[in-house]
Amino acid sequence: MLLVIFGAGASYDSACSRLPPEGPSKRTPVDDIRPPLAKELFEEREIFRSPYRTYSQFGAVVNRLRSAGNSIEDVLGQLANEAENTPQRKSQLMAIRYYIKEAIENMLLQVA
Repeated sequence: MLLVIFGAGASYDSACSRLPPEGPSKRTPVDDIRPPLAKELFEEREIFRSPYRTYSQFGAVVNRLRSAGNSIEDVLGQLANEAENTPQRKSQLMAIRYYIKEAIENMLLQVA
């Protein structure tokens, strides 16, 4: 059975018997298969390593995404604005899109 809940972190809290960790240092292996919040999509997790290697074109901006805190959307918006004048940003944004798709697919396959 697959449960998908859309909303601001709704699926993140879908397992009421398992509270979210209070920071990356308190993460357990079970927490690594919890659907990530937007700000966690670019963390250095084992499950994200393969997609990151496949779509490493955005490596030049990954630190901006990792340090964005709660505003990943703002950073992606800035990158999109920069893409108008920087052709390399278009390639990086496309790599980010495919990275997110594959990262989430990998998480779903691990849970299934």
